[in-house]
Amino acid sequence: MNPFLSIVIIFCDNDVHYIPGLLKQIEEKVFVSYEVVLISNCKYHLADFNAKNVRMYQRGYNAYQFDSRRFAIPYCTGKYIWYIDADDSILTITPLLEKMDDDIVIFCFMEQNKILSVPTATKRIIGRLDGKKIKRYSSEILQVENPKNFLGFICCTLWNKWIKKELADELYPQLPAGLEIVASEDVFYTSYYIDRSKTICLCAETIYIYNKENAKGFDPKMTNQRFEHIIKGRKESLELFNHFIKDPEHYEPIQQSICYFYIKLLETEDPKSAFETMKKHFKLEDLKASLNSPLLSVEDKKKLTTIVY
Repeated sequence: MNPFLSIVIIFCDNDVHYIPGLLKQIEEKVFVSYEVVLISNCKYHLADFNAKNVRMYQRGYNAYQFDSRRFAIPYCTGKYIWYIDADDSILTITPLLEKMDDDIVIFCFMEQNKILSVPTATKRIIGRLDGKKIKRYSSEILQVENPKNFLGFICCTLWNKWIKKELADELYPQLPAGLEIVASEDVFYTSYYIDRSKTICLCAETIYIYNKENAKGFDPKMTNQRFEHIIKGRKESLELFNHFIKDPEHYEPIQQSICYFYIKLLETEDPKSAFETMKKHFKLEDLKASLNSPLLSVEDKKKLTTIVY
């Protein structure tokens, strides 16, 4: 009999040391039938783990998250797929959750950054629940509600969502293999699944702890090398949005994406070099137009104007 939940963990040489502890958490805290699908992007570590319900597939090189998420799909046999990050933590998965049957189930989560806190996304989800434990949205409701607003309050990440395997199976053969994408990869997958879901369920259960202090995009020392990493594949992800998503601007407006990288750019030691990198991923006219965005402070706009012009 197939398990209810396929838990996918993708890791590389930098975070292989987190895996034993995470597998122990899963064994102690997951009370639905499950399997763990490990995707090793390690180049130097030939990892081997002795844990319950675990299968591992070694790629032998760093294929990055985007392609590894695609790669994992045919190896999952559960009703739902749950992608979790190697450097994060999980909370209890109760047996009652095995009754879920929606295309996507969206959960609350906590955020760890020196202290444990409730992030804005979780507060918004709780607000939408109106005191209930679950709330369902049909495809008709989602067509009325702007998908951009919906994506904004549920958070664009995959780790607070369970995706029905049937949806993932539809996407798998359409995605080209080997794409090296870091930028907006979570946003693309989440947008694709929302776009094709008939029912989406909000759930009051808190199941995940996002260790923000480990995240590359939030590193206080935004070097140019790190900037190159977080923007990697942005041009390719934009092409995927345009190909697969009916109205990509509803999910990730270009100006919003550019402003995110502008703010990161200003933290680097060589902003002009970082801007040259941005020009490889965005049209120059979009880069210039984004300087007028309300997402940027007046001070940031002044600094950026001297770099862009």
